Amino acid sequence: MVTVTVATTTVDFWNPQKGDVYVVGVGNHGDGAIWKNGVARRLNDSRNTQSVFVYGSDVYVAAFQGSQPRYARLWKNGVLQNLNLPANNRSEANSVYVSGGTVYVAGSAQQNVATLWVNGVSQNLTNGTIAYSVFVSGNDVYVAGAFSGLSSSAARLWKNGEVQNLIGETLAYSVFVSGNDVYVAGSKYLWKNGEIQKLPDGTNHPGGNSVFVSGSDVYVVGGNQFWKNGVEQNLTDCYYAYSVFVSGDDVYVAGERENQGNNNATLWKNGVAQSLSGIWAISVFVVE
Repeated sequence: MVTVTVATTTVDFWNPQKGDVYVVGVGNHGDGAIWKNGVARRLNDSRNTQSVFVYGSDVYVAAFQGSQPRYARLWKNGVLQNLNLPANNRSEANSVYVSGGTVYVAGSAQQNVATLWVNGVSQNLTNGTIAYSVFVSGNDVYVAGAFSGLSSSAARLWKNGEVQNLIGETLAYSVFVSGNDVYVAGSKYLWKNGEIQKLPDGTNHPGGNSVFVSGSDVYVVGGNQFWKNGVEQNLTDCYYAYSVFVSGDDVYVAGERENQGNNNATLWKNGVAQSLSGIWAISVFVVE
């Protein structure tokens, strides 16, 4: 069993318990990091940890190594897993989701081919695109992403590999399925079952990076803003919000604050900020 000691606190990172809060992002030295209940650990062979998902007793992290070129990475309990990569390895992993023991990773290969890895085996979706988010509901696998051309971008949603164009020249960063409803958050819009809704402009980049549905409530974060059912909520000193997760009555947001020109990874719980020892907090997951 792997443990890590920070100051006087010993944390067993790979033994998730109910109520544990996992966050991934970028640490103080620009390397990939994972936090468990506020305690940090470096993930070797990574630069940007993009997504965290807990399934049973296992903790999965999707990321990429390097800046340009990028190489997709997936860890299970801190151990690097095999992903089928292109010959030149150029790729990135942006999102991980586990359902029924099957591990899904969304990203890109060759830097412009949206890709879904299923238990490490790659499936190309569409050329000229990138996949940012994956969500599994029953037997259906949804992937959100975008086509990126020389002069414009167009949001995309794939359902079981079949592409669906979303209205609006933008990017689709997050997909969430609740019952029969499919929600997609993008850089300017929120879509529900393909119907478009404009999101209010924030100070730092308009639109949504992450969407989460709990009961009848729809939560979206993006830029420096956070909405519940379209109504803006308070995030203390938020500079940029990347991810939202709801557990019971508690709402968690991962992002960053700016302090005297420096970025500070931050986790908000019900609007109250908690500083993390890093630069950016990109994804949050709460064990239920």
